[in-house]
Amino acid sequence: MRTQLSNKLNHPGLLRSGFIAQLDQGAALLPGLDPAMKAKIRAAAETTDFSIFNTQDLKDVLSDLAGTPIYIREFGGGLPPRPATPPPPADPHPSETRYLEQLVDVHRERYGDAISSTADALQHPEASRHIRRQRVAFYSAEALRTFSRDSVPGETFDSLQNEVYEGVIEVHDGNHESGYDRLRAVLQASMDLEITSNALITVATTVDRKGMCHQLANDDKLRWCRHT
Repeated sequence: MRTQLSNKLNHPGLLRSGFIAQLDQGAALLPGLDPAMKAKIRAAAETTDFSIFNTQDLKDVLSDLAGTPIYIREFGGGLPPRPATPPPPADPHPSETRYLEQLVDVHRERYGDAISSTADALQHPEASRHIRRQRVAFYSAEALRTFSRDSVPGETFDSLQNEVYEGVIEVHDGNHESGYDRLRAVLQASMDLEITSNALITVATTVDRKGMCHQLANDDKLRWCRHT
């Protein structure tokens, strides 16, 4: 079969006539075509330069696919280098609203009514340092999500995030004296997890894992303070 195909590719006229013959037979090639569409395809084939078709070495095909989600899904192998994560913007983005609200609640429990908003928390001498670290973690996890879209199959990041969720939810649901204690325990649990099966694990960091906890809090899948 390969020899016959190579012979036809080396002789464009034979390739064209073979294609048209198969089209006219109509069984295996493009089944279910109505006569009008078949006529259009036949007319196009009769005027197409079939010398544009050629073979490609398997090594070249694999080289072209290397580093793509298709290659990693089918053949495994290493991921491309992960770009550095840019720092969070000075002003929180609307996409951060819910997890920051939860962090404000955590620090309101700790410091009282001096903190009633994200702006208050970011001005507070102790709370601000903590929240800035959490924003770095959140943006790191968001950068990993973006990286995954071009590097691994589409469900890979969600699968990793779900593994983090499943690994911390029992700690989350335990008894804690405060929202801050629950938050700290969950973040520590995320860093202690042993995850080996996900394709992103070679480029994911402990900061990413903490950031995934805040992504989950952003979706209200994790709640630090019981009253919120």
